[in-house]
Amino acid sequence: MVKVQKRDKVTVIAVDNKTDRVLMQKELTNLSYGYNEVRAPKIEGYEVTGPSLTLVRVTDSGKEIVVKFRYEVKKAYGTVFGVVIDSEGNPIEGVMVELHSKPRVTYTNEKGEYRFENVELGKHTVILKNPYTLEEIAKIEVIAYKDVNDVNSGIKEVVQVSNEVRKSIELNETVNTQRIDFVIEPIKPKEEPKDGPKDKPQNEPKEKPKDEPKDKSQDKPKGKPSKDLPIIPIVSAIPFIILLGYLRRKNVKVYNEDGMVVAKLRVKARPETVIDLSGMKAETLKVVFRNPERFRKLELMVKYNDMKVRVELEEGKNYLVFKPTEE
Repeated sequence: MVKVQKRDKVTVIAVDNKTDRVLMQKELTNLSYGYNEVRAPKIEGYEVTGPSLTLVRVTDSGKEIVVKFRYEVKKAYGTVFGVVIDSEGNPIEGVMVELHSKPRVTYTNEKGEYRFENVELGKHTVILKNPYTLEEIAKIEVIAYKDVNDVNSGIKEVVQVSNEVRKSIELNETVNTQRIDFVIEPIKPKEEPKDGPKDKPQNEPKEKPKDEPKDKSQDKPKGKPSKDLPIIPIVSAIPFIILLGYLRRKNVKVYNEDGMVVAKLRVKARPETVIDLSGMKAETLKVVFRNPERFRKLELMVKYNDMKVRVELEEGKNYLVFKPTEE
């Protein structure tokens, strides 16, 4: 009796990983004798959870070979983006923006832009950390756009100024892109008239009180005051104290990798300026200048414990980054 040779039969089955439901079943007829690569077929809306490639050996024994691939529903992703500007439309660079529920952090670029890609669908929270580039803030407007392609679809919401500003959003299959803008209005100091109030002449003599005693010899100190020393009213010292406090105001802030302020410094701009960061514990230290242009063309040095490192404040930026662990 002659034995009839029959090629092996190879069948591919695609199975839902959660329900074990068969998504697709197909017999492969174009395989040659010997080893063949079998790849997982593409199924719309699903992705392979395990290996997507396997080897099968085809012979003439007539056996049935089943290759099974497991799938799960493909996760959909969206995008969250926006800008941070001031009330005059100028971009604010270096502002920390967080996205939750899975924490993700980014910083605005020189155009004030931030962006989060591959965001899972669902509910999220966009968090704007206290914009340290503007210490005193009057208010912040949060603009959420119904249609990212239509700037007129934005809805403004004024929030109370605090350490952070939060905005809840939701991404779904139909609306998987969300734009959130932040408009920061700084507090502008009141300008006093240069010539003073017009209704009160500055050189107008003060009227002498009627009940003032004519003889003040008993109130005078025994020693004779020098004629060369001017008599300065105590009230005039108040503006000087205020000015002194202003001059001593901290002009540099240092942040760690979590966006927390770890130090406030008063750094004087000199031809060779040293910024002392000794003892600050962080993987990354971000040094933000209140007036960066004063430090732009200087020779900047960062002192960290026993070392000094030359750094550079790049054009268009108000901050520099120093990593103690890399030094």
